[in-house]
Amino acid sequence: ANVRTQAVIDGQGFTMADALMTAELENGSLVAPFEHQLEGYGYALMASPGRYMNQKVRGLRAWLMQEAEINRGQSLGSDPY
Repeated sequence: ANVRTQAVIDGQGFTMADALMTAELENGSLVAPFEHQLEGYGYALMASPGRYMNQKVRGLRAWLMQEAEINRGQSLGSDPY
């Protein structure tokens, strides 16, 4: 894992990631805190399993969803957490 990925795995925050982190998602080192994954977009929000319920991560996730809906005119679904 690169430095950014390892920092997230170690619980030091979250990252906007790409498909290169598939192995970390599959082995449970990282979780994707959104119910839906968008095709054709280059990034995904990921956090360590112990951090995805953190208030700041939840706030960022909510803000990102709101901005995406405003800017793209699409509903991304509800926050599953």
